[in-house]
Amino acid sequence: MSLREFLRQQTRQRAESARMTKPADKDLWISGLPLGNGDMGVMVWGDGGPLKLTLDKTDLWDTRMVWPDEPDLNYANMRKCAAEGEWERFQWLFEDSIREVNTINPTKISFGRLEISLGDEICSHSGELSFVRGVAQLNIEAADGTEYAVTAFVHKQRNVLCLRIEPMPETLDINLLGLAETNPHLAELDSYSPQQVDTGPDGGALVQQIPESISCAVAWSIAADGTLLLTMESADDRQAALAKAADALADVTKTGWRALLAEHEAAWANYWDASGIAVPDEKIEYLWHLGTYMIGSAAKPGCLPPGLQGVWALDGEKPPWHGDYHADMNVQETFWPVYPNNHPELGRCLTDFLMDCLPAAQQFCRSFFGWEGAFFPCAFAPGMVFVPGWSTAQFWMGVPGWLAHHLWLQWQYERDETVLTEQVVPFLRAVFQFYEGLLEAGDDGKLHVPLSASPEMDDNKPTAWCSDPNCDLSIIRNLCRWLIETEASAADPQFTSRAQQVSANLPDYAINEEGGLMLWPGRDYNESHRHPSHVMCIHPFDDMNVDGGEEAVRIIERSMWEFINMGMGRWGGHTYPQSLALAARAGRGNMAARQAHIFHDNFVWKNGLHLNGDYRQVGCSIFATNVFCMEANCGIAGTIPEMLLQSWGDRIRVFPAVPDDWQEACFSDLRAEGGWLVSAQMEAGDTTLVSIKATVSGTCRIKNPFANAYQADAEVVEDGQDLVVELGAGQELTLRAL
Repeated sequence: MSLREFLRQQTRQRAESARMTKPADKDLWISGLPLGNGDMGVMVWGDGGPLKLTLDKTDLWDTRMVWPDEPDLNYANMRKCAAEGEWERFQWLFEDSIREVNTINPTKISFGRLEISLGDEICSHSGELSFVRGVAQLNIEAADGTEYAVTAFVHKQRNVLCLRIEPMPETLDINLLGLAETNPHLAELDSYSPQQVDTGPDGGALVQQIPESISCAVAWSIAADGTLLLTMESADDRQAALAKAADALADVTKTGWRALLAEHEAAWANYWDASGIAVPDEKIEYLWHLGTYMIGSAAKPGCLPPGLQGVWALDGEKPPWHGDYHADMNVQETFWPVYPNNHPELGRCLTDFLMDCLPAAQQFCRSFFGWEGAFFPCAFAPGMVFVPGWSTAQFWMGVPGWLAHHLWLQWQYERDETVLTEQVVPFLRAVFQFYEGLLEAGDDGKLHVPLSASPEMDDNKPTAWCSDPNCDLSIIRNLCRWLIETEASAADPQFTSRAQQVSANLPDYAINEEGGLMLWPGRDYNESHRHPSHVMCIHPFDDMNVDGGEEAVRIIERSMWEFINMGMGRWGGHTYPQSLALAARAGRGNMAARQAHIFHDNFVWKNGLHLNGDYRQVGCSIFATNVFCMEANCGIAGTIPEMLLQSWGDRIRVFPAVPDDWQEACFSDLRAEGGWLVSAQMEAGDTTLVSIKATVSGTCRIKNPFANAYQADAEVVEDGQDLVVELGAGQELTLRAL
């Protein structure tokens, strides 16, 4: 057995026990079990009296939006109002005027709800969801003593909910309710009358036209053995959507329960075979499996990417923050796990989506800013439709560059030449043009960001606006680096000299007298805050790193000290993936583990869903909300690998930030920048085995992970602290401690 297969077996065995438990709360949507396949989502909740299944799909959006008839709504007047202190005028133009004509939409919407009443009064219920199988099992006890077993899954490859009730109740009441019936808040949107299609007592259908958009249809049937199948499809009009759903239902009915379950479980098994971890910390291991399951259930190539709630739009109320794409941390965290956890194919839905939005972002840049380039607001819906929000967030100038980072990661981890030339380079160029137009030369000869913010710092007050925030400088500096490197890889250096010139003329980061990173010149990080954006140069970027010499290390250590000193009082749940990664990048394994534990214990609901605040009010945060957003579930699963494997700066580091009390751990096929698949094992506190497989040909550089001598099964060159090897696509290197 190869080292890679040996480690895969270990991680696979640990994954078998990873599951989500359904709390006893029968009337809370957030107590449900989330099922999904990246296009269709179902939240299973309720107790059987009735059992409730909220239905969702990635393309269910109401994107109607009215842009105010305000000729002064442009960047020139933004600068003018800020320079002259006309903050009331500023507030009206760049926020209130937009909100006034868009009170509800644009917004993510759900389809509605399927309700199944088992007939008798329910005495008890319980349930759990297997992450490895993607199957929910519920046990429901009726007042007459009958015990029902309910099995449910959303097929990994087909848009069908499969549900079986055993034994089949004598009386079974099934209702399919449309959006307006289940959600009084969204019922205010006009033209939401669903069309019921009666197909008899053993089935039915419902089709919903989204105004000025697609139609979506659901078709269902139930057999005598208690097997319910429900398909969900969308099309340009009602009849086409209904026909697609009906055809899909006929197809899955012919396939049958047993074959559908086998297909589904095989697809999930293949998903989990891509990577695995086994660490001596149940909470951290659980969070990794949970977040990896969530992104695998909510993202799929060829579909719209998940927004704030993914494919689980809340039942009975408007989605928080419109369920939009929030690009000052949330959408980025959602996709952090796809690369290190070796699921780059999931990242393609966001890459393709951003490319689809690019023409609208370019048009917005021309009309609002007055020059060529691409600008994305912080919050937007499909089509780059502007979603009303704080002006300080919506017009944060760092958004386009942080979105560009996703395309850079797609290239770095996957190394697909077609993606490079057709998507990555064009997107980076368009965003670079925006920053070329934005930057202004100062008396010091440097290029400055004249007006921006540091995400959500000072909320929506005039004091939030600033010049040269460290986050923007980091984004622009790194964007130039990405553009230069990708143009070199594409052998097409059209913008390289311009990017080199911009990078060379950016100001240095604002550093305070104690040597820590500031928010912007003249403003320290002097209060606890949920967005540590001032340290983006440490993570998610790496131009300030522990390999950068004594000065860089001092800045990192001081910035970490100040971050910790300000405390967690104004953190949200989504702060913890970022703080874990910062700790890992600084080599602080104990701190990284503690961040994961605090998140696990205080910011996730009983079933594992991330709630955005300290909902139990134990004193971790002043925010006591219980609002579900999926980004932190995914983000923590994307930053836990930073404890096990780091690959920034073209250098692989194995077990770079593990806690002191971890004596044994292993991982299989985590993906490193450059397209390397890395597996490793630690025993008695030392690295004993490392395997590296090349997905593309190249030079692999790994920091020597062994305390003493080692052996290699390929020719390795020692270069200082590094081991360097040339590998062709498909070749492997195995290193063993002696």
